[in-house]
Amino acid sequence: MASNLLPYTAAEFNSIPDIMDSAKGFEEANTSGLLLQELGQALPKREVNCSLGVTLVHRHYDLAQYEMLVNIGNVAVPWNTNNEASGLANPSSWCFTKDGVMPYVFTYGGVKVSMGDRMRESLSGYRSILEKKHTSHIFGLCTLDGVSLAQAAPTVDFTSRRANITLPFDENPSEGGAIKAMWQIQQVMSINSSSCYLPCNCH
Repeated sequence: MASNLLPYTAAEFNSIPDIMDSAKGFEEANTSGLLLQELGQALPKREVNCSLGVTLVHRHYDLAQYEMLVNIGNVAVPWNTNNEASGLANPSSWCFTKDGVMPYVFTYGGVKVSMGDRMRESLSGYRSILEKKHTSHIFGLCTLDGVSLAQAAPTVDFTSRRANITLPFDENPSEGGAIKAMWQIQQVMSINSSSCYLPCNCH
């Protein structure tokens, strides 16, 4: 049965775990060190290999009921959902809820991913694997925008007030821990990752 595609709501966004809780959940579920390979085997291969990756679902701050988080270039900031330009922001990250799958991050002018019956049926299979691992609340999907992480330089995200900023990994603005938060699963089952930077004042 296909997963229900749900409309975005800020209330559901605010229920997403923070980065530390998601990272802890990943660590607890990955005791074998093989969790990502197992998730990769469950992904809808044809659609995902080059266009979608696995993301560690997390938030850095709450949003007001009229806000949505939108990537513009290398910066993600809250947008007013009533802004006409919000219609040009396509979903770029999805999380699983008890009722289905919901977009929770958007990208202005980003790739529009088809969520037809075939994809939603594949996501149901993916979700069943996550539920067996008790990780459906911390793993989702995200767009790669056609960029292979194997060819791109590593990046790191950090949060300043209510802006998430992505920089090359060697340009960290300050000292702190880096938590891997996005992976590209390739056909040969190699795993490439990008990190989310956790400044001390993040939470």
